[in-house]
Amino acid sequence: NKIFSNNTIKKDIDLIINNFKDSGYYDVQVEPKVTRKSGNLVNLIFEIKRNEKYLINNVFFIGDKYFTSSELKDVVSTSKYGWWKFLSSSSSLNEKRIEYDKSLLRDFYLNNGFVDVQISSTEIKLLDDYKADIIFSINSGEKYFFSNFKITDSENNLNDSNKRAISNIANKKIKGTFSKSKLSFVEKKIYDYFNL
Repeated sequence: NKIFSNNTIKKDIDLIINNFKDSGYYDVQVEPKVTRKSGNLVNLIFEIKRNEKYLINNVFFIGDKYFTSSELKDVVSTSKYGWWKFLSSSSSLNEKRIEYDKSLLRDFYLNNGFVDVQISSTEIKLLDDYKADIIFSINSGEKYFFSNFKITDSENNLNDSNKRAISNIANKKIKGTFSKSKLSFVEKKIYDYFNL
């Protein structure tokens, strides 16, 4: 019961194609067919040719990545297709999963001292036989280490006992390689201390 519009049809086709892409079907073809009815009505039929699902042929990591490719493959959720993974979606091509993998890689580097890490690009290379290669370009940057920490109290709300408690909490984690997760742990412990 909507107004017929070629622009609306094009948007619907794009929506259908993107929904199939989320499941790994990158070669889907959608053809709209319009048949007239009595009065000013039309029937609209979308003929869909799904074709085969694209599976991951390999995952590559290039650039100044510091870690080995095998180490980084353990970090991401996307994995190379194998016959034993027929029930898993991790080896199907999926752009949303790749974006998720970029965040996993970023967190991994931040937890291992690489504050300036850049996942500069991700390339999807479609191959023959419905296979695809995923290429992550990484620039790890310099590795950082904790040097020291200081407790500041501009409003003078902390007594000596509070400062000692915070210092004890921080001393257990704020050392060695910089890590985002260590800072989050310390933040949570300090929050818990003041909310007992």
